[in-house]
Amino acid sequence: MKKLFAIIFLTSGLLMASHSPLTKKLIGVWKIQTMEIKGVKMFHQELGLPYMEFNDEGGFMVKVSSFAEKGRYSLKGNTVTLKFLYPKKPIQTLVITKLDDKELDYTTSDSTGEVKVTAYRITTGLSGEKD
Repeated sequence: MKKLFAIIFLTSGLLMASHSPLTKKLIGVWKIQTMEIKGVKMFHQELGLPYMEFNDEGGFMVKVSSFAEKGRYSLKGNTVTLKFLYPKKPIQTLVITKLDDKELDYTTSDSTGEVKVTAYRITTGLSGEKD
Protein backbone atom coordinates (compact mmCIF):
# COMPACT_ATOMS: atom_id res chain seq x y z
CA MET A 1 0.00 0.00 0.00
CA LYS A 2 2.83 2.39 0.84
CA LYS A 3 4.49 1.62 -2.52
CA LEU A 4 1.26 2.35 -4.39
CA PHE A 5 0.83 5.65 -2.55
CA ALA A 6 4.46 6.61 -3.30
CA ILE A 7 4.03 5.80 -7.02
CA ILE A 8 0.82 7.84 -7.23
CA PHE A 9 2.44 10.74 -5.36
CA LEU A 10 5.55 10.73 -7.58
CA THR A 11 3.52 10.42 -10.78
CA SER A 12 1.25 13.32 -9.87
CA GLY A 13 4.30 15.36 -8.89
CA LEU A 14 5.93 14.69 -12.25
CA LEU A 15 2.75 15.63 -14.10
CA MET A 16 2.50 18.89 -12.19
CA ALA A 17 6.18 19.63 -12.80
CA SER A 18 5.69 19.11 -16.54
CA HIS A 19 3.17 21.97 -16.78
CA SER A 20 4.53 25.04 -18.51
CA PRO A 21 4.24 28.39 -16.70
CA LEU A 22 1.45 29.31 -19.14
CA THR A 23 -0.47 26.12 -18.33
CA LYS A 24 -0.17 26.82 -14.60
CA LYS A 25 -1.68 30.28 -15.18
CA LEU A 26 -4.52 28.83 -17.27
CA ILE A 27 -5.66 26.32 -14.62
CA GLY A 28 -8.67 27.65 -12.74
CA VAL A 29 -12.17 29.03 -13.22
CA TRP A 30 -12.67 32.00 -15.53
CA LYS A 31 -15.73 34.27 -15.76
CA ILE A 32 -16.20 35.27 -19.39
CA GLN A 33 -16.77 39.00 -18.98
CA THR A 34 -17.03 40.21 -22.59
CA MET A 35 -17.27 38.74 -26.05
CA GLU A 36 -16.88 40.87 -29.16
CA ILE A 37 -18.18 39.70 -32.54
CA LYS A 38 -18.02 41.99 -35.61
CA GLY A 39 -17.42 45.03 -33.40
CA VAL A 40 -20.41 44.31 -31.14
CA LYS A 41 -19.43 43.76 -27.50
CA MET A 42 -21.67 41.63 -25.29
CA PHE A 43 -21.32 41.33 -21.52
CA HIS A 44 -21.50 38.48 -18.99
CA GLN A 45 -25.26 38.67 -18.31
CA GLU A 46 -26.16 39.01 -22.00
CA LEU A 47 -24.10 35.89 -22.77
CA GLY A 48 -25.92 33.64 -20.29
CA LEU A 49 -23.42 33.95 -17.42
CA PRO A 50 -20.62 31.88 -19.03
CA TYR A 51 -17.71 30.35 -17.12
CA MET A 52 -14.76 28.21 -18.22
CA GLU A 53 -12.69 25.91 -16.07
CA PHE A 54 -9.35 24.34 -16.95
CA ASN A 55 -8.03 21.65 -14.61
CA ASP A 56 -4.52 20.32 -14.08
CA GLU A 57 -5.40 16.97 -15.70
CA GLY A 58 -6.05 18.45 -19.16
CA GLY A 59 -9.82 18.67 -18.79
CA PHE A 60 -12.03 21.68 -19.32
CA MET A 61 -15.65 22.63 -18.78
CA VAL A 62 -17.64 25.48 -20.31
CA LYS A 63 -20.81 26.42 -18.44
CA VAL A 64 -23.48 28.75 -19.83
CA SER A 65 -26.61 29.19 -17.69
CA SER A 66 -27.41 25.63 -16.56
CA PHE A 67 -25.83 23.94 -19.60
CA ALA A 68 -22.27 22.55 -19.37
CA GLU A 69 -19.92 21.02 -21.93
CA LYS A 70 -16.75 19.13 -21.08
CA GLY A 71 -13.71 18.01 -22.97
CA ARG A 72 -9.94 17.85 -23.11
CA TYR A 73 -7.57 20.73 -23.82
CA SER A 74 -3.98 21.01 -24.91
CA LEU A 75 -1.74 24.04 -24.87
CA LYS A 76 1.06 24.62 -27.35
CA GLY A 77 2.72 28.01 -27.33
CA ASN A 78 -0.12 30.49 -26.93
CA THR A 79 -2.74 28.26 -28.60
CA VAL A 80 -5.28 26.24 -26.63
CA THR A 81 -7.01 23.42 -28.50
CA LEU A 82 -10.39 22.32 -27.13
CA LYS A 83 -11.75 18.86 -27.96
CA PHE A 84 -15.33 18.51 -26.74
CA LEU A 85 -16.61 15.16 -25.41
CA TYR A 86 -20.36 15.60 -25.88
CA PRO A 87 -22.07 16.65 -27.97
CA LYS A 88 -19.60 15.97 -30.75
CA LYS A 89 -18.46 19.43 -31.76
CA PRO A 90 -15.64 20.54 -34.00
CA ILE A 91 -12.30 21.20 -32.35
CA GLN A 92 -12.05 24.81 -31.21
CA THR A 93 -8.84 26.82 -31.12
CA LEU A 94 -8.23 29.73 -28.74
CA VAL A 95 -5.27 32.03 -29.37
CA ILE A 96 -4.24 33.62 -26.08
CA THR A 97 -3.40 37.32 -26.38
CA LYS A 98 -3.07 37.95 -22.63
CA LEU A 99 -2.82 35.62 -19.65
CA ASP A 100 -1.83 36.62 -16.16
CA ASP A 101 -3.02 35.81 -12.64
CA LYS A 102 -6.27 37.75 -13.11
CA GLU A 103 -7.09 38.08 -16.81
CA LEU A 104 -7.38 35.80 -19.84
CA ASP A 105 -7.89 37.37 -23.27
CA TYR A 106 -8.14 35.23 -26.37
CA THR A 107 -9.43 35.19 -29.91
CA THR A 108 -11.26 32.37 -31.63
CA SER A 109 -13.53 32.10 -34.63
CA ASP A 110 -16.99 30.83 -35.41
CA SER A 111 -19.31 30.96 -38.41
CA THR A 112 -19.58 34.75 -38.03
CA GLY A 113 -15.82 35.38 -38.03
CA GLU A 114 -13.32 36.37 -35.35
CA VAL A 115 -14.47 36.45 -31.73
CA LYS A 116 -12.53 38.36 -29.04
CA VAL A 117 -13.06 37.26 -25.45
CA THR A 118 -12.02 38.75 -22.10
CA ALA A 119 -12.30 36.58 -18.99
CA TYR A 120 -11.41 37.17 -15.35
CA ARG A 121 -10.20 34.55 -12.88
CA ILE A 122 -12.65 33.84 -10.10
CA THR A 123 -10.76 30.93 -8.48
CA THR A 124 -7.73 28.70 -9.05
CA GLY A 125 -9.94 25.65 -9.57
CA LEU A 126 -12.86 23.75 -8.17
CA SER A 127 -11.80 20.60 -6.41
CA GLY A 128 -14.81 18.63 -7.62
CA GLU A 129 -14.34 19.04 -11.38
CA LYS A 130 -11.93 16.41 -12.68
CA ASP A 131 -11.87 14.41 -15.88
